[in-house]
Amino acid sequence: MYELADKKLDLYDDSGMEVVGRYQDRLEKLAEVTAGSSIQGPDVLAKLSNDDFAIVFLLPNGREVRKYAMHSPAHTALSGIYFEENAAAIPEGPRKVAAWRLLQAHVRHGIEPPAFLQFTEKEASLPHVFAVADLEEPELDKVATVEEFIPNEEFLLVRELDNGEIHRAYRVTNYSQCKEACETFEHSYLDLEPADRANIAHALMKEAEARGLEVSGEKLLKYASDQLNPSYGASFTLRLHMLGDKPEAQALDDLRKHAEKTQMAALEIAHQLEKFDRETGLSQFWDQGLLDPYASVLGNGKVATINVDGKDIPEQKIAELVGHTEKIADMFRGDLLAKFQDDPLGEFRRMPLSVQRDIVTRIS
Repeated sequence: MYELADKKLDLYDDSGMEVVGRYQDRLEKLAEVTAGSSIQGPDVLAKLSNDDFAIVFLLPNGREVRKYAMHSPAHTALSGIYFEENAAAIPEGPRKVAAWRLLQAHVRHGIEPPAFLQFTEKEASLPHVFAVADLEEPELDKVATVEEFIPNEEFLLVRELDNGEIHRAYRVTNYSQCKEACETFEHSYLDLEPADRANIAHALMKEAEARGLEVSGEKLLKYASDQLNPSYGASFTLRLHMLGDKPEAQALDDLRKHAEKTQMAALEIAHQLEKFDRETGLSQFWDQGLLDPYASVLGNGKVATINVDGKDIPEQKIAELVGHTEKIADMFRGDLLAKFQDDPLGEFRRMPLSVQRDIVTRIS
């Protein structure tokens, strides 16, 4: 019986880099050939086709376990090392096919094949996708996919889903993973709960600083900030308008005054505002015209502005008009004023330049 479940078949089964450590001399000799080719993370490998791997195991549940990436010089070199380490544990059919495919990949990338590959029998006519049932090797069903062999501690986000599955994201054990995680946050932060956005952003910044990675993403810098957004008052004003005459409006105003009086830390204000939004139902409007509490309160020290005729107008000044509509009421017809009150910044940006100029003149 071949027991593959406990084997470090490739780099992603070997979180401790034990196998790589034993072949350091070979890797140093290959450094010139593999220069400019980096080791990529599971997210990138997931986008490759089956042809980019030396061997693919098709499990009974339909899941594919793909091993020995060979789409680049660096991955091919590493795959050769791991295959040599584990070849004896792989069933004969898949072993012969994988060996032949790895030999061809080494030649294709200009890498001198290891001695054990140079005498490989040609198996080019055989498919490289093997169904576990055909192999009659039940232990293969225990072979983990890339993610399953990686401990939870290497991810910044670990959540159990409603179906019982574990969702993990933002792996940051090296420079390239950290860089990829920062880029992922910038375009996927809306998939996270607001508190997770702040927590993960702070953790990402800490990891980035430790690795000398310069971060420029606007969203990441904002959620990772400990500073108070100079325009945060506008978010309170908008919430007060949305609450109208409800008694909760007074509680919100009291929170704002207390935060200012006690010089409450920005993160604590955001925590309190999140609690308030959830209790009053305002949370249903997050990311739909209402910034979440952390985006509302946290800032990177810059005043958010809107450019009108080359002049930067603080967003807070525009948003505060919600509580002083008498200054601009004569400029609106029909339900336009109500629309402005619901989304002052959005409506202002959609106004003709001439109207924007008039409003700026009135609030100057």
